[in-house]
Amino acid sequence: MSLTFNPDVPTVFQPNPYGCAVATTAFCLDSVGIDVSYAEMDDIMVPGLVTHALGLLNGSGAGIVGLLTDRYGLQAHNQHGISFDEVAEMAGSQPIGIGGHEWGGPNLGHWVAVRGRTDDGRLVLANPDTSTTYGQQSLSEAGFDARGPFSAFFIDDIGNANIGTATPRFLVVDTDGEGVRLRDTPRLSGARVGAVSEGRVVRAVEADGFSWRDVVDASAVEGWAANEFLSLELGAYRVLGAQNPGLRSSPSSGAAIIRDLQPNELLQGMVPNEEAYIRVRAADGAVGWVRAQYLRRL
Repeated sequence: MSLTFNPDVPTVFQPNPYGCAVATTAFCLDSVGIDVSYAEMDDIMVPGLVTHALGLLNGSGAGIVGLLTDRYGLQAHNQHGISFDEVAEMAGSQPIGIGGHEWGGPNLGHWVAVRGRTDDGRLVLANPDTSTTYGQQSLSEAGFDARGPFSAFFIDDIGNANIGTATPRFLVVDTDGEGVRLRDTPRLSGARVGAVSEGRVVRAVEADGFSWRDVVDASAVEGWAANEFLSLELGAYRVLGAQNPGLRSSPSSGAAIIRDLQPNELLQGMVPNEEAYIRVRAADGAVGWVRAQYLRRL
């Protein structure tokens, strides 16, 4: 199914002061047919990408792009420092989220989604806020400049990309940092058509027995990868409680701890049930094992 942008889906409003980026991301996903509520998106983004105290932690939008790419299999990019004319040129043709770093005054940022443009050139917003300070539903160039500098994130290749949520997703693992090669046929003699770095996510197209899998990466490059370097993603997990279980190098209580884990930290789950351990990937790319009792499936 091809992605199409529907700028007229309902605005997702933020029910709290910190959630403008959460609501903006939910709207952009909804606008391409991926139904996700504010509550679901809040559970995914807090506290790894957004905190109650600070809002969006990376004001460039790069963290949101990572989420769109890795969790939803979308093609997306961000731009830290963008002009009104650049946003206006793309408005109405694809999902855009923009963040004004001084929208409410010095160091008081705010994120909104862009639906399109008016006939007189103003940006039409799906603004998640309704207050006098932050709740503008359109923005002129002068208003844009007064609230900047701006960053933005975009969902790309509308009308061409494939939605990745309906197909299995795999993480590239166990390559000693070299990544996995993509080939034009499911055999070692096949011509190399690309490569995917370790820790990145691919979407499965089909399998050839147990040895090879036809996959598509975030740049829409398709090829066959050796199945031994792919680990099925099973969804998101939260770390439970204040007791720190640690991310371990293997599914054993005696294995080395790769790094500590924080309460409520968001992890992507992979291979389950190895002596009651789950293999997970953290937001910083670290991959390891955690006992299932310390995790909550989202």
